[in-house]
Amino acid sequence: MTTKIPVELSSTPGIVDSSNATAITIDSSENISINSGDVTLATASKRYYVPRASDAAATGSLYSPADSDIRLSGAGSSAGELQFEPSSTSGVTVTITSAGKVGIRDTTPDAVLKVNSTGGGSELAFKVADASDNSVFEVQGGGTAVFQYGHVGIANTSPGSYDSNARNLVVGSGTGDEGMTIASGGGSGGRIYFADGTGSDAEKADGYIFYNHASQYMAFGTSGGTENARFLDGSLLIGSTTLDGNSQKFQVFQNANNKFTGMFICDGNNVNRFGPCIRAGTDDNSGTNTMLTFQDGDGSGIGTITSSGGTMTYGAFTAHHEVNVPDEDNPSDDSDAYPYGTLVEVTSVYLTEANKRQSIRYTIQKSQSANSKKVLGAYSSNMRPSPMCPTTGTYANNLHNISILGDGHILCNNSGGNIEVGDGICTSAVEGIGMKATTNPSMIVGIAQEDVTFSGSETKLVAVQFGVQQFTPWS
Repeated sequence: MTTKIPVELSSTPGIVDSSNATAITIDSSENISINSGDVTLATASKRYYVPRASDAAATGSLYSPADSDIRLSGAGSSAGELQFEPSSTSGVTVTITSAGKVGIRDTTPDAVLKVNSTGGGSELAFKVADASDNSVFEVQGGGTAVFQYGHVGIANTSPGSYDSNARNLVVGSGTGDEGMTIASGGGSGGRIYFADGTGSDAEKADGYIFYNHASQYMAFGTSGGTENARFLDGSLLIGSTTLDGNSQKFQVFQNANNKFTGMFICDGNNVNRFGPCIRAGTDDNSGTNTMLTFQDGDGSGIGTITSSGGTMTYGAFTAHHEVNVPDEDNPSDDSDAYPYGTLVEVTSVYLTEANKRQSIRYTIQKSQSANSKKVLGAYSSNMRPSPMCPTTGTYANNLHNISILGDGHILCNNSGGNIEVGDGICTSAVEGIGMKATTNPSMIVGIAQEDVTFSGSETKLVAVQFGVQQFTPWS
């Protein structure tokens, strides 16, 4: 079947349509116009136009402005948009405004590039891949941005040049002051977490750094998120969250068995390796300067080390020796071998190590006779579970304290009569029990500091000043 297109030749070069002809015009300027189809092709300085028109008014064009360039343009100088509609049912999927803003799934983009994710958290909204289609950067549905591999530099053009253990994110140019800010609410907190998994809360925050704006402290946690240290009001707290009323700058709290709460180590096998220094008090050491204070578990004071005029004072003070008791008397746990104040005597001595000439330890037993010259002191306590107690060797798990100097008590009976302040205390004939010294001379272990009256054969603890010496009883 052949379709004929009626045309009419005009008196001028070209083809002019008649009332019965298809509206095609070819004029002497070599222009072609299909009016009813609203399409125009033109040649002018190698520029070709395909305007789309409505009611014979051109509204846009596709043309080559120069060389091999191709340009899609809206008509006129007023603000317009380029829109892409892949199908009659898809709607507009891409919009480019006259301001140069691109919207994907957004017809009114308010950014240079705006992508609307409509698939919820499961949709991948944006992706940058390498030549092998390995994802480098993604923006996932729900607003999650992910760098799959490589290094991120903020104000830094070569993050891969830094230490391989810590260059996933490099902040700063390396010159001048640089930094990073975590901005939180005034009554809230800022956090940095260190995770080793995503299962439990402990894995998600195995370690952390936390700043509390309300209370103005910074906390550090490890081992599944347990807080270990805190900076508060210029003080460092370790193992505690509140500062003791008498403490400032540094506080350590611990509740653990058989462990030192702190340790200073300056190891180098040389006498020029020093321990800690305490600098306190007046510059000329005048007055009484408290260098160290000792408290019991509930915070009650039990002693101090003070200085005045260059002289150190220790109080209250009791010195002890470390001793081993007979195996049959040594308990299997940390209970005491003897009652507190029991008098003991030397059976032998030994050195803890051959090169420590003054490190003498004693093997002892309860005193066995009256006025014993072997008396050493009064039993105080079992040293277990102190780390000082050996766990191997001849005297494994066998180390006890006996009082030998300073304040203390001795168990006494009435073998020498009632006791007055100033009386010497020596051993009695009863195993481990003391008495008032009456023999001249006597080997005493302490001098009574209180009057004690006996009603019979009972034993009583008598306060004494310890010190083994030969003593002449009062006449």
